[in-house]
Amino acid sequence: MSKEADSDSDVDAFFAALEPFERIITDRLHVSIVASLMGKRVDLIAGSYWKSKAIYESSMLGIKSRVSFHEEPSGLLATATVSV
Repeated sequence: MSKEADSDSDVDAFFAALEPFERIITDRLHVSIVASLMGKRVDLIAGSYWKSKAIYESSMLGIKSRVSFHEEPSGLLATATVSV
């Protein structure tokens, strides 16, 4: 999705791209935030730096946001049906 958008892009298209899915598996922090706000089940996978885990622990953990954090994707991607 980030390859198709920039800072001037319409955010409605970003929300619309996530709308059809009940569950989002991602290593992109902003995708996890938006999906969480939309009430989606989110599996956030650790990226190559510390920020995703820190934001998860400080802002998403303990909130009824249906977000889970994973250090490794082990097994998650086998359940995915569409990659966006």
